[in-house]
Order: sequence, then C-alpha cells, then structure tokens
Amino acid sequence: SGHGKLYIQTKMDATQLPVVIPRIGWQLNMTGGLDRVTWCGKGPHECYPDRKSSGVVAVHSANTSELPVPYLAPSENGCRSDVSWLRLAHSDNSSSLLIESDNDECLNFSAQMYSTEEIALMTHSFESKKTIPSDGSFFLNLDAKLMGIAGDDSWSATVHDEALIHPGVYEFGVSFSVN
Repeated sequence: SGHGKLYIQTKMDATQLPVVIPRIGWQLNMTGGLDRVTWCGKGPHECYPDRKSSGVVAVHSANTSELPVPYLAPSENGCRSDVSWLRLAHSDNSSSLLIESDNDECLNFSAQMYSTEEIALMTHSFESKKTIPSDGSFFLNLDAKLMGIAGDDSWSATVHDEALIHPGVYEFGVSFSVN
C-alpha cells in the first residue's frame, strides 16, 4: 500500500556525565523535498521549554524554510515545544511523514539548514548564508528534552536550574508513519 510505520525507542544513560546536557534527542538529515510541516503544539513562533508562555497550543503549519530564526550570532534557533505530533510533507501533498511521540511526553522540534556542529563553528551570521539545496534537504531536530536558552536579563544569561537537563537516565519513543 506504500504505507509503513517505524517505532524507535531510545534510552540514554547519562548518569556519568559531569555537566548538564543540552539536549536528549536526535538530529536527522532530511532529504527528498519534504518542505511543508504541520504540527500540534506550541507556536506559531519559536517556543523553547523556558520561553513558551506566549505560544498557543494548536495545529500550525509552515514551510520548513520559515522555521529557522536568523539571529545575528548563529546559535540554536527555531524550536517548537510541547509538540505531540508533526507531519512533514511535499508541497503538493503527494507523500508525507508523520512523527508522533509514543508516550505522554511531548517533543521539541526544529528544522534548520545547518547541523548542530556547523552552527557551533560559526561566529558571524554572514557565515550562515547557505543556499537551499535543490533536493530541499534540511536538518530536523527531534528532542525529548531540550535545555532552556537563557536567564532573565542580558547581563546574567544563566539558564534557570529547572530548565537544565541534569545527568540521569532518559528514555523516549517516537513513531514514524509514511504515506
């Protein structure tokens, strides 16, 4: 029928790490022109776990190229929080990929032109002028946990303890359905 479903359960034992963890999740390199995303969760704008009170829980939709936020200093950006499901589709709706959290925990997701490693190496926004690949590829971050992004003011930008991910054992499951 051309339909399929894949379930992935991940368990991460980070009890021995001496530092806080930035994220518990995956970064996937998406190819094949899935240029439209619809999600049920906070939005429509960028919403991080510690910066999401202005987001509205609803079904939102955008082009994947509209999700990143072009900050002056390249950094993590474009997250959507409290997401129970998201669907990536071709603009003509010929096929799609449905991604769902498999438990009561919601996901965080972002779609970016650059990998986390590429962003970490950039120091200026002009270094981030990559053109959109002809195949429409992008990096999809799917996170069960994502560290907060800042404190309360610009002179002491320390993430609050409740928005940190401390060493421990983390488990999450995600299902992928193709149609």
